[in-house]
Amino acid sequence: MAKRRGSAGLASLRDAGVDPARIVGLVAWWIGARPALEPLDAERFPALVDAPILRAWHARAAERPPTLDERSLAWLHEA
Repeated sequence: MAKRRGSAGLASLRDAGVDPARIVGLVAWWIGARPALEPLDAERFPALVDAPILRAWHARAAERPPTLDERSLAWLHEA
């Protein structure tokens, strides 16, 4: 995850006890593989990702990179 505006890195999220399934779910939502924020097991992630999804995400991210904003951080830390 890019470190923008003091955003949390993976190590700090892990140290804070964030569920890894929430991180994977956030990434899946960012790239457009999931329509909503929801936890996702890492084992299921590859089945959701294909070339068209990655191409579309790449085009979007080139113009507006994903950021770990207040909404994303709040969702990650929900129990």
